[in-house]
Amino acid sequence: MRKRRVGLIILFLTGIVTGVVWRHFNIAPFPQLHRWAHPKCEMPTTANIPERDATAIVLYRKNVPLFIDRHYFDSSETEIFDGSYLIQVQRHRTKNLNLLVQKDLIAYRILSEANDNTPFADWNRSNLRTKVQGAGCTHEIIIQKKLAPGEYFLPAGGPISACPLLIKVIDQGLPDLGFEVK
Repeated sequence: MRKRRVGLIILFLTGIVTGVVWRHFNIAPFPQLHRWAHPKCEMPTTANIPERDATAIVLYRKNVPLFIDRHYFDSSETEIFDGSYLIQVQRHRTKNLNLLVQKDLIAYRILSEANDNTPFADWNRSNLRTKVQGAGCTHEIIIQKKLAPGEYFLPAGGPISACPLLIKVIDQGLPDLGFEVK
C-alpha cells in the first residue's frame, strides 16, 4: 500500500513538472489553442485615422458623431440643431478654427463645465441643454452667436476637450453652404 502511494505521488509530481516544462517551451497543443482562443484581429490602418487638426463638414442628424475621431453624440431630445451643419473636429483639438462666413449665420457651441469657457463670454447662453457624454467630460451647455459675413477665428475649446461647433445658415439657398472652414 505504501509503495502504491509513493508511486502515485511520483507520477503526480512527474505530471506537474512535465506540464510546466511543456507549457514553458510552448509545445503543442498550446500554440494551436492560443491561436484558436485569440484570433488575430485586423489593426486599423493609418488611412482610417484622421490627420491632426482635420475637419469635416456634415449635415447634422441624430446619432451623428460630433467629433471626427470619437463616437460621442447628442443623446438629448433637443431639436435646436435640426437643419444645421456640424463642423467635426478632433476631440482634443487645440488650434483655432478659421471660419470664412459669406452669409449671415448662427454658430452654436456645446460647452462643458469642465473646460475653460472664458473665450465664449460674449456668446449668448441658451436655456436648452444637451448631453454629449464623453470619457473625460460631458458637454451640456448650448451657446450661440450670430455671425455676419467676414473671417472669424473661433477657439477650439479646452483644455479637457474641444467644443463641438454647429452652423445654421440664415436664409440658406442650396447648394451654397454660406461658410468655409480652413
